[in-house]
Amino acid sequence: MVKFFYKAIVFVAIVFGLIYFLPKFVQEELNPILLSQETKGSTTYEVSNYKEYYEAIRLSIKNLEPTINIVFKDNYLKNNRDKVISEANELIRTLGPGNYIRKYSIIHKKSNLYEFYTITYNYEKTISEIKEQSQKVDKITKNVINKITRDNMSDYEKEKVIHNYIVKHTRYDNENFQKNTTPIESHTAYGVFVNKSAVCEGYAIAMKKMLDAANIESLIVIGKADGYDHAWNLVKLDDEWYHVDPTWDDPVYTVNGKIVDILSYEYFNLTDKEMSKTHKWDKKNYPKATAKKYSIKNKKAS
Repeated sequence: MVKFFYKAIVFVAIVFGLIYFLPKFVQEELNPILLSQETKGSTTYEVSNYKEYYEAIRLSIKNLEPTINIVFKDNYLKNNRDKVISEANELIRTLGPGNYIRKYSIIHKKSNLYEFYTITYNYEKTISEIKEQSQKVDKITKNVINKITRDNMSDYEKEKVIHNYIVKHTRYDNENFQKNTTPIESHTAYGVFVNKSAVCEGYAIAMKKMLDAANIESLIVIGKADGYDHAWNLVKLDDEWYHVDPTWDDPVYTVNGKIVDILSYEYFNLTDKEMSKTHKWDKKNYPKATAKKYSIKNKKAS
């Protein structure tokens, strides 16, 4: 009787242990297996904050990936499908056209064990065409940086000549923008460096490419201005961030029916407070810009 009692206790303990631990074990062990089967053949990015989400979208587009999967970790946007999709839409709308994407799809997949999103990009040009244009842009970027910068220049001086080059050598593609016929190249750095005509994405991407080539840290900011989707830059100088909008520093003016090129510094190295007067963006997703050391008001334009 005692022996049977102990066997019963052991049996109950084993069953209880299986009931208590098996779900956790199965979830930890099967989740990666099921996920790898579902996402086979495409890159999977795991993200736990906005910066990682931004980088996943940016890198996947830069690498010309047709399809990617996004897995959210550490409760970031967990069970918040609407926010996941709205942020993806915002990122792709700005980063996508700059990399030849106008159409894309987002599919939400979920089970009791895992949850992820599949994004499929539809590129406007063939991969070979995109690579050819990108190589041309890289070559021009390198040549221009070598021509307009010197080793003894400060980062501020380099930033300024880069800003000036883009504004002086690019004309805003206003005619196509007004007609809603903007070619995909105008959304890219190719529009700036080759066609000499672009819209905000092209300006911001070209600015970042040149700053990267000059070893100056920068970001592309995604937001709105005048009610439209807009992109501009944040530039880091002496560990402080500044807003720069090369598009708005290249205003479209006409005199006697002719377009006049103007170089402006009105949106060069502004603080968050100054930029907020005309631009809107989700501030929690970007570093604060509060310094005025390199404000154009403190650095007389030449």
